[in-house]
Amino acid sequence: MRVLSLLIIILVLSCNQRTQPINTEENKDWILTKTLIKEGLHDIEAPSDSIAFAYSYGTGNVYKTESGGVYWKRIHQFDSIFFEQIQFLNDSVGWICGSPNKLYKTENGGKDWTDYSLKQEPEDILIYGMYFRDTENGYVAAGNRKKDRSYVSNIYATQDAGKSWTLVNTIEGLILNLEEIQGSVYGSGDYMIIKDIDQKENWKYSFLDTLEDVRGIRDLQTNDQGKIIATGFRGHIVKQIYGSWKTQRITKNWLRNLTWVKDSTWIAVGDALRASGNMYISKDNGEHWEMYHNYYTDIHRIVKSESKLWVVGKQGLILTKDIESFK
Repeated sequence: MRVLSLLIIILVLSCNQRTQPINTEENKDWILTKTLIKEGLHDIEAPSDSIAFAYSYGTGNVYKTESGGVYWKRIHQFDSIFFEQIQFLNDSVGWICGSPNKLYKTENGGKDWTDYSLKQEPEDILIYGMYFRDTENGYVAAGNRKKDRSYVSNIYATQDAGKSWTLVNTIEGLILNLEEIQGSVYGSGDYMIIKDIDQKENWKYSFLDTLEDVRGIRDLQTNDQGKIIATGFRGHIVKQIYGSWKTQRITKNWLRNLTWVKDSTWIAVGDALRASGNMYISKDNGEHWEMYHNYYTDIHRIVKSESKLWVVGKQGLILTKDIESFK
């Protein structure tokens, strides 16, 4: 019995190891969290500097920290599901979506989740895009695969915290992400960025990749001045300059995500598929990009809370960094 108790204590201590800084001058102040999480982490959401949520891809595990990333614990396990996005409106209320036709809501900080999947859609749809303006109003994009293997996406809106969903638009192609920028809901996906995607009569292509160079546009973000920058799966940065769009390939790898850090600094992250390097930085508002570091195989998501950056990726990768450490 003593041996069993000792093993349990060792296991608990191992699961809650303190974080350690990365020992390189180039990446000073990045903190690498050491845990027993070995599965790939697909996304992270940080409603505050103390609290963050992350989930694995394919295993259904949801993890939470309440210590600014120092300690993590598994708070829930779904069936083996491929989640795509997570969003929390505050420390308690959050949403998570994925495939096939998975949409869940929590109201107690991730402990329990209620199924809000779209009953009006087939069971095999892909819910990639999701954005909630507040606890009552939100949008999701349901991707349906057609017989010719192309996709059509139905855009739904809720005004009653997910109790009911109204079809507001139908778009050819697969929508991968929804974001609100300067009061307009944007959708990005297969070779396109759409403005006002929630308006059936007034939506328009903001960017259309007619040469099919960029492929899937997985993420788009804005800064405090309204500058919009997006990432493409074929290693492209897509940026809006004085109302027009410019594409720039900065890597042979996939780019999955980016965030505006502060001032003129942005960071983009992705997979190391064809070349080393999976984190890139721009210090001039997206005009020029350089490799920031290439120490990890794949990074899936970078987000920021009030004063901290959070990064997750394969093999349980969790990194944090104070925003003020950027010069």
